[in-house]
Amino acid sequence: MPTRACVSYILKELGNNVPVYLVVDWNPWGLAIVLCYKFGSARLGIESKKYALKDARWLGLREETCFFIRK
Repeated sequence: MPTRACVSYILKELGNNVPVYLVVDWNPWGLAIVLCYKFGSARLGIESKKYALKDARWLGLREETCFFIRK
């Protein structure tokens, strides 16, 4: 939560013109982190939507990328 709040604050101060890229592992935990940043956490309820980063993009390996690496 503190990291999401910090990034949300920085974006608010800069006018939401800065792209946000999420670099996480390609596994269920990494996907959970991406979803938490984009849509908020279910545990935090109302506060969660306040820090959601809807325009954040996932930067990293995905299944289709790994397919080309193996060849």
